Amino acid sequence: MKQIITLCSVTFIMFMLFINSCSERQGITSVYKERPPAVLTYGTDIKPYLDAACATTCHSAANHFGSYDLSSYSSGAFGGVLGNGTDATSNAIAGDPNSLLITKLAGGHQSVSQPNQDMIYQWVVVDSLKEN
Repeated sequence: MKQIITLCSVTFIMFMLFINSCSERQGITSVYKERPPAVLTYGTDIKPYLDAACATTCHSAANHFGSYDLSSYSSGAFGGVLGNGTDATSNAIAGDPNSLLITKLAGGHQSVSQPNQDMIYQWVVVDSLKEN
């Protein structure tokens, strides 16, 4: 009889531990229910912003202030967003947080808000300059 009570007690304790561990797992998995940030692409996210804020007024093929043309992905006299300008320094290097495009914006650029700087940073560093 004593063995039956001990066995029932052990079984009950094991059952309670199992139930408790399941509820903890649900807490952990709920963290992964959120979606990761969307992948940003040049064609969908970056080009429309650059055209509106940068390329039209200052950094276009016709008006390349600072010798930077941001009106294309990788073409034109100065090589577009990926190009070298006239200083032989690539504007953007996939995965590199020290890319010229990032450091120029981080240094304070009057027409680029912090959320837009963050968007460009994600595109260069996290999304590795995805074109489309």
